[in-house]
Amino acid sequence: MDSQERHDLKENDLAEFFQNFGEWWAKWGNTVLIVFVLVAGSFAAYRLVSYRSEMRHETAWGELAAATTAAQYMDVAASHEQPAVQVLAYLRGGDLYLAHARLPADAPTPRSRNEELPPPVDVEMPAEEAAQRAEQAYGRVMELADEPTFRVNALLGLAAVAETHQAWDEAAEHYDAAAELAGDVLPGLARTARQRRELLPAIRQPVVFAPARSASPMPALPGLGGASDPFDISELLDFETPITPRATPAASESSEGEPVEVEQRLDETGMPTDPATRSSTPPTPAEDADGGAD
Repeated sequence: MDSQERHDLKENDLAEFFQNFGEWWAKWGNTVLIVFVLVAGSFAAYRLVSYRSEMRHETAWGELAAATTAAQYMDVAASHEQPAVQVLAYLRGGDLYLAHARLPADAPTPRSRNEELPPPVDVEMPAEEAAQRAEQAYGRVMELADEPTFRVNALLGLAAVAETHQAWDEAAEHYDAAAELAGDVLPGLARTARQRRELLPAIRQPVVFAPARSASPMPALPGLGGASDPFDISELLDFETPITPRATPAASESSEGEPVEVEQRLDETGMPTDPATRSSTPPTPAEDADGGAD
């Protein structure tokens, strides 16, 4: 078969294909278009859903990272459906409520790291209400979380809330459950739960302070008035201090017969240094003993 014959056969096949395709399209063309539109639409819808899911994921984690107060954490948990974000938001919000509930009545108001930000919890919120909200937040974590780490932390929080309510038996149950759930997988949390459980008997004992002493009236002192009179320390200081002379003057007579004061100087032993004066002084017991020996 030469080349001309092969060329004629190809032209016949191509013409036959177009003729058959026209007939095939007239029969199946609408079906093909419908299938194509469905496939293309499904792909576009999948891309759109994936994009929105990624956007919600990023938005949820971004809002969780930006939250600084307990109320904001509760809003993040309520507005997003991602379990991980909800669990972390409830845990962090519950911790802030618990910290506020355990503050003493006269404690200073806690501040955020940035002074421009609001405090972690409304300062006007009573401690009892803060404890209830913390308990609700930890309860939501127990409902949503399957991860042992989250559940153990929630149990420790519930035990701390029970301590705040002085429900010691309930706190012991939560600590036991946390230690059992942590086991060997989370040894640090298990050790913390056991240590807190062992401290409960000491914590539940009330602290008794000594009664305050009543102010007793000051007794009356001679010369200072009664107890009702104000105490004046100047009355104690109103006296003359005797002044002891450092040298003892001795009287003698001058040539005119007038008395003249002569200063006597004493040595280290207290004896006069003037020989004339020393002879007139009585002997000491030691000198008297020496004289008797001679």
